[in-house]
Amino acid sequence: LTPIVEDIASRQLLAEVKLQKAELTIWKTFPEMVVEVDGIEIISHTLRECNDSLPDDADRLLSANKVKLAFNLPKVAMMKFDIKEVWIDSPRINLVEVNDSINNYMIVPPSDKSEPSSVIINELTIRKFHITDNKGFSYKNLEKGIKVELTTDTATIAYLESLKQYDINICGHINSTLKEPKFSQSIPYAIKGGIRWDFNNPYEIETKDFLVSVADIPATISSSASFSKLSIVKSLDLSIGPLDVSHILSYVPEEMKGEINNFATNMSPTLTLHLDAPYELTVKHYPSCSATSEIPDCYLANTRSEKKKKS
Repeated sequence: LTPIVEDIASRQLLAEVKLQKAELTIWKTFPEMVVEVDGIEIISHTLRECNDSLPDDADRLLSANKVKLAFNLPKVAMMKFDIKEVWIDSPRINLVEVNDSINNYMIVPPSDKSEPSSVIINELTIRKFHITDNKGFSYKNLEKGIKVELTTDTATIAYLESLKQYDINICGHINSTLKEPKFSQSIPYAIKGGIRWDFNNPYEIETKDFLVSVADIPATISSSASFSKLSIVKSLDLSIGPLDVSHILSYVPEEMKGEINNFATNMSPTLTLHLDAPYELTVKHYPSCSATSEIPDCYLANTRSEKKKKS
């Protein structure tokens, strides 16, 4: 099976696909089919005509130690995809742009068909998705000197059928480097909470106490929206904070801090926003919202004079 998969994938892409092993298991796991692929590597061919000096790994688009997919086989005949598990071990994605027109990720050649064939999927459920030992998702723009890498300490998505809800838990760091202005920084991020979504009613989505945090700035979102005939946000409650200003400012790169180092504060504000009425996204007027901001008693001190005394 391994050479067949390698050959078919490589002929369909502007890339070379390498696999250590590909296996299908049916009889031991029926009614589930288990697909396991070990030692995946995709080497892009889109940079072969590039004369610029490139990093050694510029053509290595994707790699993973193992990918496992388990799904209900009889349901596939009815175009119902009940996926029990998707597990990816040690993945690495390496996106490289040489300039606006040359990159390593446009590996799917244009289709010769004037009209793409349609496939009707009657059901799609992913019950568990998880990543272990993530090697990082990186993006590099060689022309602009930009490098961004996203790592995950935890990456799981679990489906709760009784609630028609996906529980998401993803956290890690975003590491960024910029050539001009020169700086390098790493900030934490986290995405946690439940998203209610049903394939049989795909235009409705709901979140409750859904947390998104970047650089330790926590935002909690409870919302519901519909995207059927009209795109309408039915409800929205957003809470940001408490914001530990002093801690958040510690993530500002040293090259950009300027006078920030001369101040100290224990300020910890919060901000809340409530959508007063459902809002249609396609209309030109602004939504009606109520917002509150609270700043507890705090201090803001100029520490420059104290530093001069110590020196």
